[in-house]
Amino acid sequence: MTGLDYRGLNAPSVVGVVGVASAAWKADTFEADLTRLDSRSSARPDATQHQEKRMKIGEAIEIMWTGWRVRRRGWNGKNMWIAIQKPDPRSKMTEPYVYMLTAQGGFIPWLASQADLLADDWEEIA
Repeated sequence: MTGLDYRGLNAPSVVGVVGVASAAWKADTFEADLTRLDSRSSARPDATQHQEKRMKIGEAIEIMWTGWRVRRRGWNGKNMWIAIQKPDPRSKMTEPYVYMLTAQGGFIPWLASQADLLADDWEEIA
């Protein structure tokens, strides 16, 4: 038996076994089955919905621009986070910058490491 490749699935061909009319009916039925399965799979919860949301540095930066703080789950220190500081008229800084609350409770300017840039464990905090 030969196989017809139909949308990435290998469906057995019935041409030559039961006739062309029957083959067309099978193809229509197969199409209807695929449509029904597609609609059913979109209605059920996706397996990735049960996993933690993975956030990369780009999304973390966008969140910081809205005024929120972010941190990495992979950071060792407790309660560490980073945020964007927009200078006010009394500030010595003239451009926005990223600062960090350290594990010791102090504030310092923050520079991203290679690991921070490539990580996908960023999370938004209040």
